[in-house]
Amino acid sequence: MINVCKTVEGIFMATQQEVIRAFMKSLDTSTTSGANAFDAAVKACSGFGNVRKVINRLISDLRKATSVDSFLEEKCGIILDN
Repeated sequence: MINVCKTVEGIFMATQQEVIRAFMKSLDTSTTSGANAFDAAVKACSGFGNVRKVINRLISDLRKATSVDSFLEEKCGIILDN
């Protein structure tokens, strides 16, 4: 996992570059392939154990959102109005 101390609501915070580097390093050094390598890379760069947990969290957060626009802005940093 990436070496970060700061968390927000239990989620590890890092720059996009740190996340991408950790993800790619895990893929580059993996001794497995396919879904196992992908899950290990997700685990290496996030607070999630595997890609299924990421998907479940996204679905849960989307269902709790008041609108698609608010979900995109709050969870993804995407502002459609600019």
